[in-house]
Amino acid sequence: MHITYLCSKHAEWVYGHPVEALHFLARDELQGDLLLQDTRYREAIPYLGCAFDIAVLLYDLEEGQNHSIASKILALAYKLSLAYQHVDAPQELAAILSRAVAVTRPGTRLQETELSPAFLMHLIKQGDAVNNESILAGQSYAET
Repeated sequence: MHITYLCSKHAEWVYGHPVEALHFLARDELQGDLLLQDTRYREAIPYLGCAFDIAVLLYDLEEGQNHSIASKILALAYKLSLAYQHVDAPQELAAILSRAVAVTRPGTRLQETELSPAFLMHLIKQGDAVNNESILAGQSYAET
């Protein structure tokens, strides 16, 4: 299963407007965070998912060389995984974790049983992320 949250038209827009896309990433992440804090998990997923897709596209634009964006992808995937756990969506949970690892760690082969929010948190804390605390606090990677 492969999950995407942005349509092709909006994805193309991100490629053409990366600076503006940062603002949408921050806005969507903030809205998703607020909904998560309010335990409105189902409503948080589309916002966090759009922020996730924007981050993945920006990472692609940077040719996988921006560690701040990689950290943002993992942090957003972690938040999405928590939301998917709460709405009992195990296939979507596995899909978002797989995609986050595939994007940020190309070539890494993991068993499905290894994918969990805890594993993602381990990757976030591993040390290759820039300023993890601010990323987990919901700040835009542009601020780090």
